Amino acid sequence: MENNILKTLWGDMEVAITANGICRLQFLPYLVGDKTTKPTVFMQEITKQLNAYFCGNMQKFSLPVDLLNTTPFMKSVYLTAMQIPFGSVCSYYDLAMLAGFPNAYRAVGSAMRKNPIAILIPCHRIVAKDGSMPVSKAGLQIKKRLLELEGIAFNEQDKVLL
Repeated sequence: MENNILKTLWGDMEVAITANGICRLQFLPYLVGDKTTKPTVFMQEITKQLNAYFCGNMQKFSLPVDLLNTTPFMKSVYLTAMQIPFGSVCSYYDLAMLAGFPNAYRAVGSAMRKNPIAILIPCHRIVAKDGSMPVSKAGLQIKKRLLELEGIAFNEQDKVLL
């Protein structure tokens, strides 16, 4: 596994890749200064696609992900979450139903809180059944910003308008 720092339009992100694809992508809660990524073609493509998304010019990624270090349950949940279209939201309950685990919405929530690949596995598109936005790893401000980017409206109580 290879760890790198990406400089994106929305801040520094840590990315880890394997021979199969991206296995970790997270916003960093701190600035890393001059530390830069290795300028491989794949790292440049990741940065290009993320920045296009952050500018509102891209809605679907074509980057491979590696979910080998997740459980079969988590993998199923993550692959299902990746099918939620740009500009849409889904509740944990609905995601559990779509993934084939109708009684496991709390476990789905737990899996999404452990999401190793931010944005590509769009945990920001998953909300509570009442529209409230549980805080993600990146924090509520990033989640709100991502939802705004995708045209999702929410009220002053931070509830998505379903």
